[in-house]
Amino acid sequence: MVRQNIRLGNILGIEIGISFSWFVIFGLVTVLLAVAYFPQNYPNEPRYLYLVLGLITSALFFGSVLLHEITHAVVARLNNIPIRSITLFIFGGVAQMDRDADNPAAEFLMAAAGPVASVALAALFAGVYAAANALGLGVLVAGPALYLAFINFYLAIFNLVPGFPLDGGRILRAVLWYVTGDVRKSTRIASAFGQGFAVVLILTGLFMFLFTKSLWFNGIWFVFLGIFLWQVASAGYEDVVMHRALDGVKVRDIMTTDTVTVPAATMVEDLVNDYFMRHKHSRFPIVDDELIIGVVTLDDVKGTPREAWARTRTRAVTPPLGENEIVSPEATAEEAIPKIQSAGRGHLVVMEDGNLVGIVTMNDLVNAIKLRQNLGG
Repeated sequence: MVRQNIRLGNILGIEIGISFSWFVIFGLVTVLLAVAYFPQNYPNEPRYLYLVLGLITSALFFGSVLLHEITHAVVARLNNIPIRSITLFIFGGVAQMDRDADNPAAEFLMAAAGPVASVALAALFAGVYAAANALGLGVLVAGPALYLAFINFYLAIFNLVPGFPLDGGRILRAVLWYVTGDVRKSTRIASAFGQGFAVVLILTGLFMFLFTKSLWFNGIWFVFLGIFLWQVASAGYEDVVMHRALDGVKVRDIMTTDTVTVPAATMVEDLVNDYFMRHKHSRFPIVDDELIIGVVTLDDVKGTPREAWARTRTRAVTPPLGENEIVSPEATAEEAIPKIQSAGRGHLVVMEDGNLVGIVTMNDLVNAIKLRQNLGG
């Protein structure tokens, strides 16, 4: 996932972030609560109170979404599936996994955990609502609690729709996987259900927008949600195909071993003429006394004015080698993909016993996927 979010910290060792798009829905929910829900259900209260309650209720709602995702993550970890991060964004939340479940039972448990958490939260807030009414706390506690009870229940129901990648779609995939033994076929069917549900959302949204006066805004929201669901359902199937194509493939199998290295003292002009132009590669490891200090790319060179090439040494334009840019040749190709994405350089340096043994790029991974797919792998 592209790092376009604000990092909040870690919970249980999982990085928590908020996408910039999240602020759109947070503000929208807060406004709707403050100007519609609370005034309609609890009239004659000060306006500032509605705004305060809107902010508090929105924060608790997104806290509920976060807990929904954390529950997924905890169950995933219990089944040895690494979860690197959770990000809240405009359509809810997503947990980033390094790989899918290894068996249908683990998939089923992991998918069911989120809706179970949402139902439990709905019951909790319903209990708070009942207690608040009994104690006469009214709008201050009962108002937010009632809304949160309903919204968590709706969140559970929506996620149980049997369309991938919703939780219900993952449950459907787990059942089909158990019956057929074929995760790719099961994912294709569950994704088709997901796309079908997306079409229903889009058509419903268009009808609400065009033919109703009071629900036109909800119609727009349904259309955007349907489009998003269609896209992620398609991407979910492609992701499974990719991971299955790389099953059992190690970095050693796809890396470039005849790596051409460049001395750090080489002038940038010579780097361009003698290496980039001659070898037709887009990146080269840079060494100083046989110790690799980084990898220089064409983009790094472009940042240096051409008139300075003859007096600038390559070490000056080479970013230092980061720990997240290094991978073992025994690492799996599936492990290398998120690491390349995290490093943001389009490559990983392959090191063994402190020595450079190769380099692997995103193109190497893509070519490996295409080859395995063409061969029926």
